[in-house]
Amino acid sequence: MTGPHVTSVSVSTGARLHCGLFSDHRPGGKLFQGFGLMIDEPGFDLLAERIDGDDHELGYSPDLLNELAEDGVDLPADLIRDRFLGIVERCEEHWPDAKLSIGVEFDSLIPFHAGLGAGTQFDLAIGTCWTRLAGLDVSAPELSRVLGRGKRSCIGTFGFHRGGLLIDRGIGPDDDAGIYRFAATVPDSWRFVLVTPDEIAGYSGEREEKAFQSMPEVAPDRLDELEGLLQTIEDEGTSFDIFSETLQRFGNLVGDTFAPVQGGRFRHPVCETIFDGFQQAGIQGIAQSSWGPTMFGVCKDDDSVQQVIEHIFSAVPNATVRVTRAKNNAATVIDNSDRE
Repeated sequence: MTGPHVTSVSVSTGARLHCGLFSDHRPGGKLFQGFGLMIDEPGFDLLAERIDGDDHELGYSPDLLNELAEDGVDLPADLIRDRFLGIVERCEEHWPDAKLSIGVEFDSLIPFHAGLGAGTQFDLAIGTCWTRLAGLDVSAPELSRVLGRGKRSCIGTFGFHRGGLLIDRGIGPDDDAGIYRFAATVPDSWRFVLVTPDEIAGYSGEREEKAFQSMPEVAPDRLDELEGLLQTIEDEGTSFDIFSETLQRFGNLVGDTFAPVQGGRFRHPVCETIFDGFQQAGIQGIAQSSWGPTMFGVCKDDDSVQQVIEHIFSAVPNATVRVTRAKNNAATVIDNSDRE
């Protein structure tokens, strides 16, 4: 059960792009099918240590605080602290014999409620630190189950543990969590341009739950097309042209099914403007990630990125633009122990 006495753990994650999901309510169909991939930026970088006393501590590096201040971004300190303490409490309840206090310092953050899967990466990063510091050998599926991850899509959950492109198998009536049906490596030359408009948030928490509960069922012909697009990704998803065409068609179809609960194909009218900006730059693979508001487009290589950025800033000046690549491996976890 126990291993070396780990005194500190560092974790570096990527973020998750989710290209959309759908549910097939027909007999034998599965809920929450879809696909997505991991990207190497933004990410959580954190160091967790055993500390004395009964309380847990949370902090941020000076470099991170300076970066946020320069970008004019408010630190969501209350949200992060509540989530941090909630994960620690779940671990303490599940492994009551493992007594420890931990201190965590973040050096970089994924924006929350931006469609980038921050919640899953955060929870698994903190859960991994806690279990490692407690000397527990916990499998990835067990940790995910304890933390309540993967009850709909499992892209972010398995993305944390393996990276790459993943297709959700979907949830059946006897399943309590999802699993992927297909995984692949994304070509390293591809670039993903992320555009997150200012002062708009995606759905989360109770609002997200209500949206899922009020979703209309998808028409059979559209379900067949969506399932066929997933098969295309599985068969030919590392072809840039096929991936781009399939991504955009899939994202548009899923967006149309979500239109009754999010007000349109995309989260906000500005997302439509971003979509148009990508198209004007010649990009064929465009989608909203999860509930948005982040939109993303895929470029074949570095040479095509600059023109895209110029079009985007011209169309939407009040947005954060990031250029990143796929993350084809697991989150980096490094233990430091007193037996080294």
